[in-house]
Amino acid sequence: MTIKRNIIKINYPSPTLAIVQSNLNKNIIFALCQDHALIEINTLTQKVNQISQLKLDRIDFSKSLSLQLSANDTMISIVNVIGQYGYIYDLNLKEVVLNLDRKDYQIENSSFPIKFVHVNDQDYLVHASDWNHIDIYDFKEEKNITYRETNKYEAPGYLDYFYSELHVSPSNKWILSSGWVWHPVSVLKFIDLNEWMTNSIAEPEKSNDADFSIMSYYWDRALCWIDENTIAYLYDPREEDLDEEDRAEQIFEADTSYILIYDVSAVEITKKIKFSEYEIDGYFEAASDCRIFYNGHLIISSKNGVYILDKESGKITFKDLNVALDQYNERQNIFYRLIENNAIELINIGLEEN
Repeated sequence: MTIKRNIIKINYPSPTLAIVQSNLNKNIIFALCQDHALIEINTLTQKVNQISQLKLDRIDFSKSLSLQLSANDTMISIVNVIGQYGYIYDLNLKEVVLNLDRKDYQIENSSFPIKFVHVNDQDYLVHASDWNHIDIYDFKEEKNITYRETNKYEAPGYLDYFYSELHVSPSNKWILSSGWVWHPVSVLKFIDLNEWMTNSIAEPEKSNDADFSIMSYYWDRALCWIDENTIAYLYDPREEDLDEEDRAEQIFEADTSYILIYDVSAVEITKKIKFSEYEIDGYFEAASDCRIFYNGHLIISSKNGVYILDKESGKITFKDLNVALDQYNERQNIFYRLIENNAIELINIGLEEN
């Protein structure tokens, strides 16, 4: 296997705060800058085009920002990762078309839940409108198509769950929230998107057999989708302070971390891969910069470097202790990250055997 790295200098005077790669052109990256400019960077020519000077009064530019793109690069979302507000900007109309507000309850303890989905050749936005409530916005109809009042206390269907980072399965079958409930403990919650859009407007408020909790403070857990019904996630039994008997019953070894493979439809862990090479904190939870990806192989990145594993055997097939991964464009199969000195690092991982 090979890792190829390329540093692209951003030729723009204001510091870059967040980036996202185009879904249509691997040589284009969109960026939001300190001066509130939305720019387009051509990584091949290193030319920069200013798209617009944005007025985003409710965005805190001193805090971490996140950008996402719709499937065909028509819409871009702009939110504070830990924040109350967000905006959707139409790249064709060159204007803000949607203001987002997820209210202020406990927002400091969860990431802004937001994800574009592409269904039947049409773009939708799944986003939080309260701590325990997500909705779907239809850009064609220009309206929320899942309006309901189940987020009110003691209302029918009231959900006692804090949404956080959202993950959408490869073909938009499932929406997965890596959120939490009061103790607090981590809860992975699965929502059938088709069922929600066609049959059951209150689908998010229902319990799914696949939902499960982990007695840990580690929500926004490092995880990824492997296929339409399978996820992989990092786990250490010490997160839950399992005693020897419980650990033995669940077939976990002492002082060992794992990559767990979970079948959503079968509702079971189908594989436990011993893997202790990622950085953990004092609560045995993965550090905040730890990531897991899947592109035919399992790829784990942390301050300890990048490790690539065969999913079936669990064998480490490649490692590089000097590389870190942050964002991944599955369509382009390119990793990228914003680095110091106003630059972008593009990382290509070749899976061919040396």
